[in-house]
Amino acid sequence: MMDKPANFKSASVKTPIFLILAMLVKRYKQGAGVRTLLMESLHKSEHIALPLAEFMYFVATDSKYDASFFFVLFLQDINELDQSELATNGESSKNIGAFLLAAAEKLPTLMWANLHYLVSQLDGESYTIRNAVISAIGQTFLLKNAPKPEPYRLEAEGSASEDDTENFDVSDDVEADDERLSRRRALRKKSKSVHEVLERDQLYKILEAHFNDVSSYTRAKLLQTFCTIVEERALPVHLQGSLRKHAVTRLMDRAVQVRKKAVQLLTAMLQYNPYGPSLNLMQFERQWKEIGPTENLQQTSEPHNLLNESDDSDMEIDSDSQHSKKKQQQHRVHSDDEQR
Repeated sequence: MMDKPANFKSASVKTPIFLILAMLVKRYKQGAGVRTLLMESLHKSEHIALPLAEFMYFVATDSKYDASFFFVLFLQDINELDQSELATNGESSKNIGAFLLAAAEKLPTLMWANLHYLVSQLDGESYTIRNAVISAIGQTFLLKNAPKPEPYRLEAEGSASEDDTENFDVSDDVEADDERLSRRRALRKKSKSVHEVLERDQLYKILEAHFNDVSSYTRAKLLQTFCTIVEERALPVHLQGSLRKHAVTRLMDRAVQVRKKAVQLLTAMLQYNPYGPSLNLMQFERQWKEIGPTENLQQTSEPHNLLNESDDSDMEIDSDSQHSKKKQQQHRVHSDDEQR
């Protein structure tokens, strides 16, 4: 049923699919099998990305299921994927990137609390995955008025007890070998510990390194993401100067699309300048008059007047000397004529 795109266009078919999967995850502890099924479908089918994000939102927000842990475990599965394989398989990378972007838009707070699972993908070979992770991080900046989320625990919020989580992960995974089972147990044990939620300044530092990314698509995507953040007035003020320097540097990029995005970002930063509304010329002129600039103007004008007076006196002296010289010359000519 999931292989047919038409099934997800009809609410009468899509809703029962979501209910069946949610019951398998929450009631029957078949999460490992469901995750495997969804991951395979995501690799093969392009249409599954958006419905999968909708299903994650459904199981995470519905009070009947409250299965936020399923989304966290799915992010861990994505983190375990072979990066070199994703680089060669463009279709899988595109589908996973579309899912991450849609999930970040629908579950921004939950994504923010678990970004540490995706940051390592920024060092991967697939620029499509890097672009998706950059967009997902950009969504956290749009939560400008939201407080920093608490670190997510898999066993918290009624998701499952410690024993249930172990059963949820590996009990019915018959096809997995011993190495895979041991790796998953170690990862689940690590995931139960509290992870530090990355601050926005830390996320900015992570994104900042990709202004010099080897892929022009990633550089352009980064500039586009920051352009959206600036337009939503979600960029912290203390990061304005650093971002402006990077945007100016990208104006000299060899890729045309990067230069266009840099111009768009600089335009947005000028248009949505946080200090723009306070830069009122009439207000500054009023403050200048209240200070009383007349005394300063008089003090500065006196030397100027003295200079003008000295210039005028010098001009008069020069004119008098020239007049006396002419008289002397005329007297000499007259005396010479008399002697002759």
